[in-house]
Amino acid sequence: MYMNSTLYIIGNGFDLANKLPTSYEDFRKYLIKKSKESQKEHNNFFVIQKKGKLAPDDFQNATLMIRMIDSALARVYHKKQDWRYFEDILGRLKYEDIWKDESKNAMNGVIIHITFTRLRDYFKEWISNIDLKQARQINGFPQKSNALFLSFNYTAVLETIYHVLSNNICHVHGVCGDTELIFGHKDLGERNFKNETDAERQVAIVREMLLKDTEACYSEHYDFFNRINKQIKEVVSIGFSYADVDMYYIDKIIKNVGNDTIWYLHMYNFKDTMCFKHKIRKCGFRGKIKMFKNIECSNDQGEETKNCWKK
Repeated sequence: MYMNSTLYIIGNGFDLANKLPTSYEDFRKYLIKKSKESQKEHNNFFVIQKKGKLAPDDFQNATLMIRMIDSALARVYHKKQDWRYFEDILGRLKYEDIWKDESKNAMNGVIIHITFTRLRDYFKEWISNIDLKQARQINGFPQKSNALFLSFNYTAVLETIYHVLSNNICHVHGVCGDTELIFGHKDLGERNFKNETDAERQVAIVREMLLKDTEACYSEHYDFFNRINKQIKEVVSIGFSYADVDMYYIDKIIKNVGNDTIWYLHMYNFKDTMCFKHKIRKCGFRGKIKMFKNIECSNDQGEETKNCWKK
């Protein structure tokens, strides 16, 4: 039986290295564009939806999303408009900030519910509009043809650009074309409400909807994770941010591999890389942890440079 000896953990930094506009800042730009396009079509706060019901249009939905997320980022990270923390901040939104008096609570709760229900639709639309033809292939990747790939990305770059066999890839949170793409925050157990009003009940539904159920995702892809065992001698992490909400998967991987496994971290930022190393150790990994960098290569004619990975 042909054994897999290398596991690649692929995060969004990998797609960005392939020159694709897949950052959460790019998603924010998409929402702004969506808002402006809708504003040209509608001048009212509400538009008529099916069955004659009134609901916020794309302009109001996108504008409210951006305002609430930017506000939370400024409050928590002091970095307004820095959407790198998009998933984490979804668990720290202060929904009650949008209502000012009790009489408007019920309506504002409905608005929040409708708005953030649409968030997943907008996210899928954005991902589906990313053109993989724009990707610039990284020379020398992957180094191991029989490797396994745990991808946290929603694009099919591995299959389309690098022709990796689909049965060696796990898109643990879904891939473009799937019915559902999984994103969201870790349950922080925080509640900002003193009373259970209609609006607060609507917000509770939204909070639950925006949770990322990592245990369910792991169970769905159990067969893939079961292939990660002591035969894995290298774990190569590229562009993965080791967010708290995703450490559940890392913990599972560490429990399955041996102490002779070498864990390679792509070093984009030294401070972040040291943080990632600490998180891996905290999960119980006892093997060696090494770091590698990517370099830019160009040909002798000085033509357009191409990315090249070295480990």
